[in-house]
Amino acid sequence: MLAIRTAATHIKTVRVRNSGSIAATSVVKACTEVTQHNDLPVLRLANESLRNLSQDKLAQLPFADPFWAFVWPGSFALTKYLQENNGILKNCNVIDFGSGCGVSAIAAASKTSGTVIANDIDEFALAATWLNSELNQVKIQTKRDNLIGLSNEELRNLFSKNENNTQLTLLCGDMFYETQLGVDVAQWFAELSRDDSTNIIIGDPGRHALPPNYLKVASYPLPKFLRDDNSGLLSTFVYTLKTQ
Repeated sequence: MLAIRTAATHIKTVRVRNSGSIAATSVVKACTEVTQHNDLPVLRLANESLRNLSQDKLAQLPFADPFWAFVWPGSFALTKYLQENNGILKNCNVIDFGSGCGVSAIAAASKTSGTVIANDIDEFALAATWLNSELNQVKIQTKRDNLIGLSNEELRNLFSKNENNTQLTLLCGDMFYETQLGVDVAQWFAELSRDDSTNIIIGDPGRHALPPNYLKVASYPLPKFLRDDNSGLLSTFVYTLKTQ
């Protein structure tokens, strides 16, 4: 697969250009095509030109890693889980942390009357999310900041003060791909989960950095297009934090 998250470069503490810029949107459109697979939302995913680029050619493009042009196993699991559990997000505000192409945020937006924020530090990911939300006619806000370490109160302050939703759900797909990042995210989640009104749902194929005490609540076989993109990986899972 062309885009593999192998380093911690996806999470940074610096702010750069505004998300969803016209330039980023144009780049995403040029590298993707409208696609639909296996009851997933309609998405702009990598076209053949992007998939067939050599590493040398890829290095000349204005992005380091087109992870936003693919559906990842954990996000696939989250999306299917939300589709199958209609009441799980009822009246919740939702943050899709590390949202990538936005597939889980789109699923969430169709299941809640609350606000959905897609969060990623990559401007091309947020441009892809905006394009994909338009394709699916759902409303999603975007936030381009590193949220790791924010308190429950700080996360809730990202939403309008006029909203009555007290429940917050944090979606996290495929963010345990690197050891130190996994440690940082797990510590953050442990702090957030002390508040009973915050729910954390994780999608992951069982990577090495995933904490072993997370509770597996669902499993899904990967469809062929995802098996092909992930070296023959067969299954992916949904986890929650065990109640201590």
